[in-house]
Amino acid sequence: MNPFLALEQYLREVKRRAQMTVASRGLAVAGAAALVLTLLCVLFTNRFAFASWSVIFGRLALFGALAAIVAAVLVRPLLAMRRPGGSSPWVRRLERRFPAFEQRIQTWVDQNKAGQDKPDQKHDRANPILALLAEDTLKLAAEAPPTEVASSGPIWTFAGLGLAAIAVIIWLGVAGPGYLGYGTARLWAGWLRPSVSNLYQIVVEPGSVTIRRKADLLISARTIGFYSPTARLFAKFASGAKWEEAPMQRRLDDSGFEFVFAGVEESLRYYIAAGGVKSPEYKVRVVEMPHVKKLRLTYHYPSWTGLAVNTEEPGGDVRAVASTEVEVEVETDRPLPAGVLRLDGKVNIPLSNTQSGESTWSHGRLTVEKDGQYYVAALYNGEMVRLTDDFFIEAIPDREPTVRLSRPGRDYRATSIEEVTAQLEAEDDFGLKGFELRYSINGGPEKTVPLVPGGRKQGAASHTFPLENFSLVPGDVVSYYAVARDAKVESKTDMYFIEVQPFEREYRQAQQTGGGGGEGGDDESAQISRRQKEIVAATWNLARERSLDRLKAAEHAKTLSGLQSKLRDQARTLAERMKRRELVTASDDFKAFGDNMEKAAEAMGPASDKLGQQKWTDALPPEQKALQHLLRAEAIFRDIQVAFGNMGGGGGNMGRDLAEMFDLELDTAKNQYETGRQASAQERDRELDEALEKLRQLARRQEQLAEQQRRQQLPTFDQRWQQEMLRREAEDLARRLQQMQQQQQAGQSGQQGGQSASNLRRALDRLQQAARDMQAASSGSPQQAQSGGGAEAQRRAQERMREAEDLLSGERRQRASDEMEDLEKRANDMAERQQAMANKLQEAMRQALETQRANPGASDPITGRPLVAQGLSREQVQAMAREKEQMLSQLDSMESRMAETARRLAPTQPNASRRLRETVSNMREADLGPRLRWGADMLKRGMGLYAAQREEAVTQGFNQLRDGLKETRRLAQAEQQGGDQNLERALSRVEQLRRQLEQAQAAQRARQQGGGQQGQQPGEQQGGQPGGESQQAAPGAQRGGGNDARAGRDYSNRGDWQPTIPGRVPPIPIDPARVYREGQGELSQIERALRNDPALARDLEELRREIGRVGILPTGPGGNPLLLDREAQKLLLEAEQLELLLRRKLDEKQGAQVRAGAQQPVPEEYRKAVADYFRRLSKEK
Repeated sequence: MNPFLALEQYLREVKRRAQMTVASRGLAVAGAAALVLTLLCVLFTNRFAFASWSVIFGRLALFGALAAIVAAVLVRPLLAMRRPGGSSPWVRRLERRFPAFEQRIQTWVDQNKAGQDKPDQKHDRANPILALLAEDTLKLAAEAPPTEVASSGPIWTFAGLGLAAIAVIIWLGVAGPGYLGYGTARLWAGWLRPSVSNLYQIVVEPGSVTIRRKADLLISARTIGFYSPTARLFAKFASGAKWEEAPMQRRLDDSGFEFVFAGVEESLRYYIAAGGVKSPEYKVRVVEMPHVKKLRLTYHYPSWTGLAVNTEEPGGDVRAVASTEVEVEVETDRPLPAGVLRLDGKVNIPLSNTQSGESTWSHGRLTVEKDGQYYVAALYNGEMVRLTDDFFIEAIPDREPTVRLSRPGRDYRATSIEEVTAQLEAEDDFGLKGFELRYSINGGPEKTVPLVPGGRKQGAASHTFPLENFSLVPGDVVSYYAVARDAKVESKTDMYFIEVQPFEREYRQAQQTGGGGGEGGDDESAQISRRQKEIVAATWNLARERSLDRLKAAEHAKTLSGLQSKLRDQARTLAERMKRRELVTASDDFKAFGDNMEKAAEAMGPASDKLGQQKWTDALPPEQKALQHLLRAEAIFRDIQVAFGNMGGGGGNMGRDLAEMFDLELDTAKNQYETGRQASAQERDRELDEALEKLRQLARRQEQLAEQQRRQQLPTFDQRWQQEMLRREAEDLARRLQQMQQQQQAGQSGQQGGQSASNLRRALDRLQQAARDMQAASSGSPQQAQSGGGAEAQRRAQERMREAEDLLSGERRQRASDEMEDLEKRANDMAERQQAMANKLQEAMRQALETQRANPGASDPITGRPLVAQGLSREQVQAMAREKEQMLSQLDSMESRMAETARRLAPTQPNASRRLRETVSNMREADLGPRLRWGADMLKRGMGLYAAQREEAVTQGFNQLRDGLKETRRLAQAEQQGGDQNLERALSRVEQLRRQLEQAQAAQRARQQGGGQQGQQPGEQQGGQPGGESQQAAPGAQRGGGNDARAGRDYSNRGDWQPTIPGRVPPIPIDPARVYREGQGELSQIERALRNDPALARDLEELRREIGRVGILPTGPGGNPLLLDREAQKLLLEAEQLELLLRRKLDEKQGAQVRAGAQQPVPEEYRKAVADYFRRLSKEK
C-alpha cells in the first residue's frame, strides 16, 4: 500500500478514537453534573415549597449551569480536535503517549496543514524525504495501534456513567419518591404541564363563600404533603388598605387549623400561609339576609306509633322515632326568600312561607331516617348561604315488644281430660300489630291461635287447651309459646310444656299398698326427661335469637349436639341393660318402657345432627319427639312403681334393678357456670368501671359462699377451692387498683384529685383486708370452722368488699356532680375576670379622655396622625388580649362540655339537662364567644377604647352563663334528692318482696313435705344405705330413725299444683306462682324508678329474670323438689343481697356509716333440714 495513504488512514483512526474518548468523557461529566444540579435545584425549590418563582429560578439555574458544563467538557474539546495542524490535542496526546515517534507525527501533520494553506502548491508525494518520513512513521505506528492510543475501556465506561446519570434523572422525573420525584418532574418537564398541582397544598374550607352580614365564618385549613406547627391567616377587608394577619388555632384532633371571623360586617379576601406554603386567595361576600329568631318543631309520628302530634318551641335538635315527619317552622326578622333546610350537607329541603309573601314564618318538612344534622340556609344567586348553626337529628330506635306468660308461668302437669288455661300479656311502646299463641302436640305441626287484635299498646288474653280433644295419653306433651309483633319486629316467650300425667288414683294406690315404690326412683326416672327438656329450651332460645355471633353459635351448637349425643347414648344403654337383665320379658310395662327409651334415642340422633349444623328450628321437632317418648317412659316407670309397690319399701328386685340402672347411667351432678357481667363501656373511666364491676362480682360470690358456710357446719373442699380462687382474684384486683392509684397520683393534682385518690386508697385498703380475711377463711382448721371462725372471716371479707364497692361506686357517682361544680366554678371565675377587665377598660377610657382633653393637638411623630390616648401601657393591653384569648378557649371548651353533660343528664335528670341546654343556647344567642374574640382583636390592634364600649354586653353574658349553671346545679341536686326518695321506696318494696319470697318458700316446703308424708305410713322410717341417692331426696327426710318430730316426711315430685279433689282444703293459702309473677312486676316498676343507677338497674333486672326462671320450674309430679328448694333459696339470698345493697346505698347518701346488715336466720323448724340438705349436697359433689 502507498505509505502516504497508509499513514493518512492510521492518523484518521487515531483521531476518531480520540474524539470518541473526549465525547464519552464529556457525556459522563455532563450526566453527573445534570444529576447533581437537579438534586441541588430540587432541594432549593423544596425549601420554598415549590413556589412558582423558585421553580422558574431553579429551572434557569439548572439549564444554564448544565449548558456551560456541556460547552466546557464536550463542545469545546471536540471543536479543538477539528483544528488542522500539529496543535491539535490528539496529536500532542499521541506524541506524549508514544515518544518513539520523535515529532514525526507532528511534522507530517504540519506538512499537510502547509499544503492546505497553499492550495496553489500541490503536495509532492514523490518527495523522497516525505516518503522516508511516511515509511519510518508507519514502522513506528505498527508498535502503537489506534486501540492502544485510545483504548475502548474508558470510552465505554464514561459513556455508561453518563447514560446511567441520565437514566436516574428520568426515573426521578417519572417515578421518583416524594419531593425528589416531584421536583425533578417540575424542573425538567414542568413547562410542558403548567397546570400540574403543587406537591404541598393547603386545603381551605369553605374557600370562596357568601355569608349573611354579622354571621360568624369558620375557616379551617388542612395541610397536604407537609407538616407545619403553625399557620397564619391573612385577610384584607373591603374597607382596609392592607393585609392583616392572625394566627390560627390548631384543632383538638390535630387534623388542621381553624379560625373564626366573628360577626363579619363587610366583604373580605383571605389566604392562609403555613410552612412556607401559601394557599390560593379566596373571597368572602357579605350580603344582607334575614336573621333566624327561633325554630318551632312539630312532630308527626308514624301512624303505627299511635302518638299524637307534638310541638316543641323553641326547637332545634330533632329526636324522634324513625319515619317521623317533622315540620320545621322558621321565624325570621323579615321574609325569607328561597330558604332551605340543608340535611347532612347533601340534601336541600325547600322552605315555603306559611302565609303571604310578607310572612316572617317559613316551614319545611323533613323525615327522620337516621342520625344526622341539619341547618337553615338560603339561596342567594344560586349559592347556599348558612343562616344557623348545625342541629342534631337523632333517630330513636323502636324497642321490640315484650310478651310474657302470666299463668301458669311455668311448665304444667295435667291429666288427659283437663282443660289448661294459659294467660298471656304483651305490650309495646307504640302499639301491637299481632299477638298470638302457637302450640304443637308431640313435636307435630304448629297451630296458631290469634289472641288480641292489633292497635293496642297493651294486651292480655287467655287460651284454654282442651286436652281431652287432643286424645293424649300419659307422657304426651304439648309445647306452646306466645308471639307479639309490632310494626317491625316480633318477640317470643320461652317455650313452655304441658305434660300429660296419669290419674291421681294410681298414686293413692301406691301410697296405700307400699312404702313409696322404690323411694326416690321417680326422681331418678325424671332425670333424662328433664335434661331433654332443657335441651329443647336451649334450642328454642337459640332459634329465636336474632343477633348471634357466628363463633358463639358454633360453640353453642357443639355443646348442645354433644349433650344430645350423650343423652342418646345414655337412653340407648339403659334400654340395652334392660334387655341384658331380661327385664323386658318380665311384663308389658317393662317392654313398653324399653321401647320408648329406644324410640327416644332414635329421635335424638337426627336432633344431634341438626344441632351440629346449627339448624335450630329443624332440630326442635325430633327433640320434642324424643321428649314425648321419654315422658311416656317416665309415666310407665310410675306404673311400674305402683305395680311393685306392695312388695315393700324397696319396690321388689326388678324395681331395684331398674333404679340401679338409672344410678349407673345418669350423672345427677349438674355443671355450674358463672357468667360475669361485662362492665359498661359508656363511662368515662373504663378501668374504674371494670374494676367496680369485678369487685361487685367478687362481693356477690363471696356472699354466696358465706351464706353456704353459715348453713353448714364444715366447708366442703369445693367451697374452700372457690374461696381460694376468690382470694386470688381479689388480690389481682387489688393490684389493679394500686396501679390506678399510682397513675392517678401521678396525673392529678388539686383537691378533687386528692379526694379521688383517697377514695381509691380506702377502697384498696378494704380490698386488701378482704383478701386477708379470705385467706383466713380458706386456710382455717376444722376446729376453727366448727367454732365459727371461718364464717366470721367470710363475713368480714364480705363486709369489706361491699365497703370497697361502695367507695368506688360513690366516687363514680360523684363525677357528674363534680363536673357541674367545676363548670359553675369556671363560669364564676370567668365572670369575675371579665368584670375586672371591664372595670379596667372603663377606667382606662376615662383616663384616656382626660389625657385627650389635656393634649388635644398631640400627634404621632412617625405617622403624623392624631394621637389617641389609650390609658393603658402596651404590656397591659397585650396582657388583656391574651387573657381574653384564654377565656375564649376556656369558653369553647366549656360549651362542648356543657353540651355533652346535658346529653348525659337527659335520661336521668331531664330538668337539669333542659336548663343546661337553654344555658348553652342563651350563650350562643348572646354571641359571647364572638364578642370575646372581637375584643381581643381590638386590643391587639391598639383600639382598646372601642373594645371598652362593648364590654358591658360581654359582662352581662358571663353573668347569665354563671346564673344558668347555678340554676342547673340546683335542679340536678333537687332531682338527685328525688332519686333518694325513689331509693327509699325501692328498699321498702324489696323488703316486702323478700318477705313474700320467704313465705312462698315455706309454702313450697310444707306442700312438698305434706305430699311426702302421704307416701308412707306414719311412724315408718326410710331405710336404705347411707349415701344412696334414694335416701337423700330432700332435706326434710329422716336419717337413720332419729327422734325428729318430722319423722316420715319426705319431698315428693307433686309440684305446687295438684288436681282438685272434692272435700280437700288447701293447707297453705299462699300461691308461690302468684308471688313470683307479682314479684316480677314489682321489680319492673322498681327498675324503671331507679334507671338513673345503671348498676342497681342491672341487679334488679337479674333478680327479675331469676324470679321468672324459678317461677317456671316444674313443681308437680316429675319435678325435682331438691332443685326447686335450692333455686328458691338462692333466689331468696339474692333478694337479701339486693336489700342489703339498697340499704347501704341509702345510708351512704344519708351520711350513715357503711355497715353490713344481718342475714335473715333460718326458721328453727327448718334449720336441721337445711343443714342435712347441704351435707348431702357436698357428698354428691
